[in-house]
Order: sequence, then structure tokens, then C-alpha cells
Amino acid sequence: MDDAAALEQQKQQCIFCKIVKGDVPAKKVYEDDVMLAIMDINPAAKGHVLLLPKEHYPILPLVPFEHMQHLFEKTRAIAKALKEAMLCQGVTVFIANGAAAGQQSPHFLYHLIPREHNDALTCFDLPATGDKEANGALEQALRRRVGAFMNAYLPQTERDDLRLEPAPEERPRRQEQVSGDQLDKLITLINENDDLKDALINRADEVKEAVRTNKKWQALFKGVDVDKLSQNLQVMAAAQAKKQDPNPDTNEEQQE
Repeated sequence: MDDAAALEQQKQQCIFCKIVKGDVPAKKVYEDDVMLAIMDINPAAKGHVLLLPKEHYPILPLVPFEHMQHLFEKTRAIAKALKEAMLCQGVTVFIANGAAAGQQSPHFLYHLIPREHNDALTCFDLPATGDKEANGALEQALRRRVGAFMNAYLPQTERDDLRLEPAPEERPRRQEQVSGDQLDKLITLINENDDLKDALINRADEVKEAVRTNKKWQALFKGVDVDKLSQNLQVMAAAQAKKQDPNPDTNEEQQE
């Protein structure tokens, strides 16, 4: 089954697509040609609203810019109306992008949740458990990647306003642009294949040779800088190892 057929099958089974078509009832807060806002049937708080595009897009990177722009333009008005209607002190706008981030349905949507000071929604109080040094080491790679994606995604006027083009000394070589869908597939494959991840971390030259000589690998890594991908994975692996064993010297002393 090709990607288009799989997406169509997913769409036929999607509960939110059925709500959009009217096959499944829902309590609608707002509707226009592009989007729908409905009450969540399992609310995190009183007044919990879901906003979603009417067209079926599985994850955020696949939503066209003009649709995403429309959604967020309406979000401002809906969040204000929700705050006034619920007499709440704030509204959390929450997006779970991908299953690992907590997305429970293959139809992109996001949540507007009324909030009060010191309410019970502790899941939004994120603890600072990450590695500051490792996170900082990713800054340049992420800046380049975000700049490249945004330049492909946004209209020219938006790019000019946000000044997302990297500085000349930081600009990577021009190469074929990798799509968000392709990158998601590659990341999923790497996370599911320990041998591939190990090769990218420890034997990047072998991966580059495979990409150079094998058509399937060329399609898989099309537009991807293998060296930068390897460097990013090395940083993340080192951070994970440090998190699991933060004081290796102390542990060795205890064993002695």
C-alpha cells in the first residue's frame, strides 16, 4: 500500500473526519470552511476545547501554512472568548505533535484549556530535568535546520519579517530540500533500528558510502546531511548516557 492509499484509509477511520462530515455528533463551538472547534469529551478542565483543521493532516508539519495561519488567527479570538465565558485566569494552548509527544489521534489538533492559578493540571509544569550543556550544543544545528525548514515552508514576505536566513558564514551548502514527511519517516526508522542508529553515530562514513551507491538509501536520505545528522545523534547519545549515569567517577570509587 502506497502512502496516498494509507493516508486515505487512515482518513476513512478517523473519528475527527467523521465529526467534520457530521457522521459523529459533537458539540461545536466554532466552524468555518477551514476549521472546527469542539468541546473535548474527556476534558482536562471545564471548558476544554479542541481546534482542528477540517482536512485530514496527521501531524503538524503536514498542515499547509495558510491553514495553520488561519487556525492561529482564530485561536486568538477563541481563547479570548473562552477566558471571558469561563471567567478563568488564563488559557493553555497545547499541541501534542506525534505519538511520542502524547498525540492520541492521527488527525492534527490542539487544545485550549481554561486555567486557574494553582489548579490541578500539573502535567503542564515541566520539570527541568534535561542536560543544559547538551541542549546548548545543539543550538547551531537546530538553528540551521529550523532556518532551512522555515525558508521552504513560509512565503517570502514571512521569511523576510522573521529573518530566518542563516548568516553567510553559517549557511550550509545548497542541497535538495528534505520534506517534513520524509524527515519524520527517517527519524522513526532510526529510532526503531538500533543498528542504523549505531552506524550513524559511530560509522557515518559507511552510511555515506551506502547513500552514494544504493538507490534505496539515496531516497531515504535525500536532502539529508549525514555528517550533521551523525553529530546530532552523537550529542543526544552522550546526553542520554550522562543522564543515566551522571556520576561515573563516583560509581567507580564506590565499586573499588
